[in-house]
Amino acid sequence: MITMDPVAACFSRLTVVYGIALPGCTARLDRHFPGSWSLEYLHAGRMSWSCDGRAPVIIDRPALFWHLPGPHYAYGAVDARGWDHHYLLIAGPRAVELVGALQAAHPEGWLPVADPGLVRATMRDALTHVERGGDGPGLAALVELLVARAVAPGHRDPVHRAAAAWADRIRESPLEPWSASAAARAAGCSEVHLRRVFRTLTGCSPTAYALAARMTIARRALAAGAAVAEAGRAAGYGDPAQFSRMFRRVVGINPARWRIGTACDRVRPGD
Repeated sequence: MITMDPVAACFSRLTVVYGIALPGCTARLDRHFPGSWSLEYLHAGRMSWSCDGRAPVIIDRPALFWHLPGPHYAYGAVDARGWDHHYLLIAGPRAVELVGALQAAHPEGWLPVADPGLVRATMRDALTHVERGGDGPGLAALVELLVARAVAPGHRDPVHRAAAAWADRIRESPLEPWSASAAARAAGCSEVHLRRVFRTLTGCSPTAYALAARMTIARRALAAGAAVAEAGRAAGYGDPAQFSRMFRRVVGINPARWRIGTACDRVRPGD
């Protein structure tokens, strides 16, 4: 974890006020952020995200998100593992322009990134600058590069689009059979290349992604009051013991414990 006293790394139109990396972040926030703008990055894990009272969504892929002074945000971890959180608090006219442009282009308040490795490396470089006191122009340039790398160019690449569509299909219907070779043929590339792009886009393999999606179905069922065995069947497991093992592997605790106590606070049936 990177921690530091707040610093002001000033460049003519952009100031980085604070920065931190929080692996396994389990925080939950539900408030306005008056007078501040942020750039934040989820590299791994899953979080629930909502803005201005809209129905929450589960972000389960590497994504950039942000906040502005006006809206009300509610977001946080959906399981015991939390998410790999990187955070930059920024200020100045250019900060208003950058975050405002992101919000105008993506009013939902977040977007998946095309190349998580590059985005994470850029965010880490920026946080290292902040930790060491920073140099204004260099730090400002990293913030600009972070936004540029988050929004382009991968989303225009047909293989990236095919991998993103494949991830969407798996997430929406994780119990349906899928074929990497068929997806690669449809994308016009090799299976190895498509799998590589899929991992770059989502942070994990298609198999791991499908498993996470199945556990999301299970969590919804448990949060709605289903018994463990019933939740397992909803997620495609006929053997409750196997389901419990897989649930613990993905979520970090067994389903019976997850169901008790704060289960409904972790994820709501509509998430």
